[in-house]
Amino acid sequence: MRQRASAAGRTNVVFTQGSATHLAFATGSFDAVVTRLSFHHFLESQTVLAEMLRVLEVGGTLAVADVVSAEDAGKAALQNAIEVLRDPSHVRMLSASELVALIAGAGVTVERRESWDKAREFEEWLGIVAEPERVAPL
Repeated sequence: MRQRASAAGRTNVVFTQGSATHLAFATGSFDAVVTRLSFHHFLESQTVLAEMLRVLEVGGTLAVADVVSAEDAGKAALQNAIEVLRDPSHVRMLSASELVALIAGAGVTVERRESWDKAREFEEWLGIVAEPERVAPL
């Protein structure tokens, strides 16, 4: 990411590592907070969301982009079980309605919602396995 920011000429970017449940920034520090492909890794989704909202200035923009599971509980359970096999850091994909309810439940007005399907071939999906020794069982 540092290289991409540098190549794009971005000089107003700071990279820091920390805990999503205890963000090391003052309240109201940002006019926008963006999370991409992360909620399905959080054990404490509500706590993480609360921290994002804490560091967001009043009237700021929160953008959440993540994978979601099926609305059907049985299908969602299977999808999540398969993802855990592929990536042990996976906790649980929420369904789209659960994700919206989580955000709305925190007092945030959802002004815009978009979704799209991303079909993956099995080999492409295996290609994003972080540890090659886990490929054979899949």
